[in-house]
Amino acid sequence: MNFALKLVLESILVPAGATTGVYFAWQYLARLARSDDSVSRYRLPLAVAFGIIAGHLLLPAQVAILPARHWHWLGYLALLAGTIGPLALASSLHRVEQGILLALGSLFAAWVLVPHWASLTPPRNASVPLMTCYLLVLTLGIQVLSKRTSPRMQVGCLLLAHLGVAAAIGVLFSITYASVAMFGAAAWAVIWGALFLRAAPGNGVPAAALLYSVTAGGWAYVGGAEPQPNLYALLAIPFAPCALFAFTYSPLRRLTGLVAILCQVGLVVMAIGLVALWLWLTQAPSGIQANSEWAMCGLNIRRL
Repeated sequence: MNFALKLVLESILVPAGATTGVYFAWQYLARLARSDDSVSRYRLPLAVAFGIIAGHLLLPAQVAILPARHWHWLGYLALLAGTIGPLALASSLHRVEQGILLALGSLFAAWVLVPHWASLTPPRNASVPLMTCYLLVLTLGIQVLSKRTSPRMQVGCLLLAHLGVAAAIGVLFSITYASVAMFGAAAWAVIWGALFLRAAPGNGVPAAALLYSVTAGGWAYVGGAEPQPNLYALLAIPFAPCALFAFTYSPLRRLTGLVAILCQVGLVVMAIGLVALWLWLTQAPSGIQANSEWAMCGLNIRRL
């Protein structure tokens, strides 16, 4: 199969199709069962998680079904985070218990994502707690943001951040890795579109905060730790949606309508762009590691 078409199939069609099926099937079944919010909050995170895991399981040419490398765990971590996130928001749990559950999920994700390389910088015994704190802080930030931002705007910004991580990995490191990182972006794109059909996702967005952190943050770590020199600045991109806090604690909150939407999206894009520009200026001169893959992609596109 042509390389460009294969890339589209693996990165977009499979995860998007799986997410669409799970999201609307869950919505239909919940309506039949007349379920309350305790069930509906699982719909969004599990739909995204199943979209990501579908890409990992149905396209083994790119990702091993049985994890052989640290980043192969990301599909299974998505499913785990898609379950823990909604569970942690159960009204029967105290806030401390919710925090402990999210912390344990972050710790497990960090434990399997941080590789056992002797050359790893910083070493594993420091990287695991640092990555745990990173995932937990990102999760809590997205949860707090969901109380102050509309679901459509927040999901759209999460989608932009996912795309930013995948694009940066593709340009600076590996198109193969970027194509797998796109699974999450494709799944979030479906959710964003679905919110225009159903504007009230319940607690779905905050319930998906851990899932977003593990997938977007996880890929940012993988793309930052593997290349030499390291590209750890990638870890800032998943925090780009938090730029929306500027519209809740500053005079910018007075903006309304189309102007507010354009300014919010523009601020998030600018945050992603600044990180990307920094990476380009500091890393590109030393040689882009994805050059050979880009050459292959361009050769196949010219043959279309």
